[in-house]
Amino acid sequence: MGGLCRPAVDFYETARQKGKTMGFYACAKKNSEGESTRYYRLQQWECWRISKGGAESWAGFWSYSDNRSARPWNQLAGGTGRNWCLAYLDDTSATGGKHWLAVFEGAQDYERLLMLKRRIAALRKAGRDDPALTEAGKLLEALPSEVISAVKAGETALHTGESGLVWNSGGMNACDTGRQRALDALKALK
Repeated sequence: MGGLCRPAVDFYETARQKGKTMGFYACAKKNSEGESTRYYRLQQWECWRISKGGAESWAGFWSYSDNRSARPWNQLAGGTGRNWCLAYLDDTSATGGKHWLAVFEGAQDYERLLMLKRRIAALRKAGRDDPALTEAGKLLEALPSEVISAVKAGETALHTGESGLVWNSGGMNACDTGRQRALDALKALK
């Protein structure tokens, strides 16, 4: 980041260093425009990165229920109006979907990273210093950026072998792989 963004970055970094929790409040896309892994799940990884693993995450969305009179079950009927709802709501029901699952999975990813961070801190406090602990610390430092880069860079679509497809989530597996790597590191810290 540079140029015009630098003053804003510096302002928020100073606030973070003073203990403020940094997060995202996203509202740039309606749910039919945002691919769930890139737009919803990755928010938690970004929150981890900017908060340096703060004790809590704050990744929010404009509105979890604002369908703006456009039924999520048939967004075409809503015309050009934006529908911000992540669930399929109507007068008698609420049904989750892949976007809600991505929000949930992202929160779980963050919690796994937090579990690893807390375990590393506890072992260091107890005086432990060994290669497994060093490796876990390195992983925790690097993993969020690796996952974010993998998702943003894209990868071959698993089922077709094609790349560059609009609906291809890029690193669809990157978040799952990252979560598993964090859990493996946690398991190694017996």
